Amino acid sequence: MTKQVQKGDTFSKVRFQKIPRHFTLTIVLVSFLPLVAGLFGWPASTASPPADWSMLLAKADPAWRMPRLTHTLLTWSAFCVALFTAVFAGVHFVLKRDVTVLIISIALFCSGCLDAYHALATNRVIAGNADPNVLIPLSWLASRVFNGLILISGCLFMSFSRGAPRHNNLKPALVFSVLFGGLTLLTMLILPHLDTFPFHPGRIVKQPGDLLPLTLYFAAAVWVFPHFHHKFPNLFAYSLLVSVVPNIVVHLHMALGSTAPLDSHFLSAHLLRVVAYLVPFLGLCLDYVNTHRNLNYEVRQRGAKERLIQDIREREIAERQIHAEKERLRVTLTCIGDGVIATDTEGNIQLVNEVGARLLGMKVEEAVGQPLEDVLTLLDAQTHNPHQPNHMDSGSERIFPVLLVSRDGSEHMVAERTTPILDANGDILGFVLVIRDITSQEKARSRVAHSQKMESIGQLAAGIAHEINSPMQFVGDNNEFLTESFGDIRKLLEELRRLIDQINFGETPANKALSVLKELEQELDIVYLEEEIPKALRQSREGIDRVSQLVRAMKAFSHPDRGNKTMSDLNEAIRNTITISHNEWKYVADLEENLDEAVGLVHCQISLINQAVLNLIVNAGQAIGERVKEGVFKKGLIKISTERHNSVILIQIEDNGGGIPPSIRHRIFDPFFTTKEIGTGSGQGLAITHDIIVNKHRGKIEVDSKPGQGTVFTISLPDPQSSTEVIS
Repeated sequence: MTKQVQKGDTFSKVRFQKIPRHFTLTIVLVSFLPLVAGLFGWPASTASPPADWSMLLAKADPAWRMPRLTHTLLTWSAFCVALFTAVFAGVHFVLKRDVTVLIISIALFCSGCLDAYHALATNRVIAGNADPNVLIPLSWLASRVFNGLILISGCLFMSFSRGAPRHNNLKPALVFSVLFGGLTLLTMLILPHLDTFPFHPGRIVKQPGDLLPLTLYFAAAVWVFPHFHHKFPNLFAYSLLVSVVPNIVVHLHMALGSTAPLDSHFLSAHLLRVVAYLVPFLGLCLDYVNTHRNLNYEVRQRGAKERLIQDIREREIAERQIHAEKERLRVTLTCIGDGVIATDTEGNIQLVNEVGARLLGMKVEEAVGQPLEDVLTLLDAQTHNPHQPNHMDSGSERIFPVLLVSRDGSEHMVAERTTPILDANGDILGFVLVIRDITSQEKARSRVAHSQKMESIGQLAAGIAHEINSPMQFVGDNNEFLTESFGDIRKLLEELRRLIDQINFGETPANKALSVLKELEQELDIVYLEEEIPKALRQSREGIDRVSQLVRAMKAFSHPDRGNKTMSDLNEAIRNTITISHNEWKYVADLEENLDEAVGLVHCQISLINQAVLNLIVNAGQAIGERVKEGVFKKGLIKISTERHNSVILIQIEDNGGGIPPSIRHRIFDPFFTTKEIGTGSGQGLAITHDIIVNKHRGKIEVDSKPGQGTVFTISLPDPQSSTEVIS
């Protein structure tokens, strides 16, 4: 049975009151079990009980020692259960401020006091001068009549009084305590002075006096307790209603069955009397269990609501970020110096910027929706054969001569790059074609000797397509580090919330929770994250600033970067780069750093040095990763060192990967040259690194590689304490 709690009820803070069906069934079966056992002649008595209490007390018959002891234990058990119920009700009031349960429990306790009085009288501990044939049965009858009367009166008062007890109002409980206690004491004082038992056994009704409490409990079962439970639908009220069953059976045993002291019906009645006291106590215990479950339900609901609110907030933030990203993309495409054309999988143009439309010889509005092959004419510069972009090259850029013929007949020498657009599952959604007008560069390339080839290629690498991809790669690595760091911080916060809830509910001591929290903080290395996250944010900002410089660097793609150089801590920059690139190598290699603190400050553009070092670390990690896949070893080793040597600053990055074959070693700094699989590398990293070191810092980069043993890249930068330039 599941019942919705009414508004204003003492249990209104609990969502549901769950009443187990087996609870009622068990009490009914226990109540009628002695009657059923009696029908089958169990328990069988070998001795006839004395006719009255005087004979029983005067005759020290060993056969009745155990029944007397059983009677005493059952009576005191009933008192103890009533006492525990009152104590639990007091605790219940302190926790839930429910005065209703407290009042009914006080009534049960006062009734239990009369049961204790009956036990003392039976053992002649009190009122020894009174007639036992009057005092003992009358005290037993009085306790049951008193129990029915005060329970019925208390329930009626709380059910029909307009001023029924409410939460946090202890005054009614005090009034009822004084009233019930006074009636209990008055009854105890009167009983020893009665010298005649007013009821005499009949042929059918063996104990006529028990018809009075039997009638009271029938009235309570039919009307009083159901009405009380309807107004206060909690488990304690329901258990009070269920307790009517053993109480009625008690009086059936006494009224229709018991003919002598300590006979089977008399003892069965005392046993069921304990059950009648035990039922409200169990109801109170079940209420605690049910309340705990409902409180857990409320906590889960509250947590789900908070998570929903958090999800909504995160979605709003994501939408704002998407809007800002779209605006940045629009501005970038407007200002970019390369032609950008985006198509769907069918090759129809979905987006084109002004430069791309101009290269096609048409307006943006005219180009959108057109098939790319109808508006883009690419020819091989040497053979003039038609040239088709390779949609499956995963972003590699080709700068061998490609001739673009516009609709107006003008020709441009271009470098084109096609990159597939992938969804989360890796499926292709379309393609982005980036076209760079390299007419002037190609004319210069034809006049430059082989000795100037690397310089011209390095200048070309400073072009827009490279400049967009490389800083974004740097920012992407920073973002990955911040994402992982946020996951660790979230884990710490979730554990903190869980420990706070456990402390509030008393499930975990505060000192133990603090110890657990400290252990988790050490495990997640929160101190490390506090130090490195601001650095990663600052470095990301440097990468974004690098992209913003593209608008000012559109005049010529062959000129070096003109950003300002400052005195910067080279070792600290390398450490930061190691930190943000950690995810690129941590699964395949260990990293050793030996940074000479004597290097000090270096006059350089530190963001570009970071970019160069990052490219070399990533390449080292990928080279080692291939060896790990081949099963050569489980983890490789990357060594990074700095030192001041012969008026130059040396940066050395060494790995034990597969090395570089001698046949291609002279081409590793060529733009777009790569030996990696499609999707792994675009061939830009080493070319950009060469441009940064050689052209922008007048330094030198050397490579020493042995196939099967590894590669060492050595970067030489001018000493800030001299004007020396490193000659390549």
